[in-house]
This record gives sequence, structure tokens and C-alpha cells, in this order.
Amino acid sequence: MSNPKSSSQPAQISQPAIPELVSDLRVDSRFTPVIATFLAEFPVLMDRVNVAAKQNDLPGIKTAAHKLKGASGSAGFARLFDLSAQVEDHATHNRLEAALPLIDDLDRICRLATPMAAPAINP
Repeated sequence: MSNPKSSSQPAQISQPAIPELVSDLRVDSRFTPVIATFLAEFPVLMDRVNVAAKQNDLPGIKTAAHKLKGASGSAGFARLFDLSAQVEDHATHNRLEAALPLIDDLDRICRLATPMAAPAINP
């Protein structure tokens, strides 16, 4: 039985059935490292948002959400970008109570993504 993948093919990202974790850039293998890097860094970025939220630190939430927004947007994760942008906007306008459910949504997505970070690239 032959292996349909040759070693000359570029690595591919495993794309889950979770809509929030499907990158718009997945169709272009040149972005594979960008997507993989984001998936590896997502838990760290999310932790910064969570720490700030637990401390009711609106400037900290704004900064952390802004970084998450930039990273997710650069990697083509439109839904994560949108959620992060909303969190950043709520933090900017001192609406902690509006930001918290969105932070919970981001955290849920991050927990789903965490197992994918290590095996994110299939040879």
C-alpha cells in the first residue's frame, strides 16, 4: 500500500470541525507556519486576557484583547478576530460586564484549540 502523501508536499494544518478554529488562510500552504504559530500562542494570549479579567483590569483587558485580535487576524481566524475586537471595544468603553461573556466564549474556543496546538501540522 503506497502513501498518498509524498515528502515533497508542503505540511498541511489540521482543520477542525469547529468553525471558530478554521483559518481563512488554510487554502494557501504558505500560511501554514502562521496558523501553527497562532495555535501554539493562543493559550498564552488568552491567559493574559483571563488574568486581566479576573482582576477587573479594563486597561489590561484592552491590551490583551488587542494583541489577541492582531494575532488571530494575522492568522486568518475571523471569528476570533471579531470576538477579540468586541472585547477590546467593551474594555475601551468601560463595559466590563459586556466583555466578560465574550471572554468566556474566547476561553471556550481556546480550550478546544489547545489539544490542536501540538499536532497542528500534519506532514
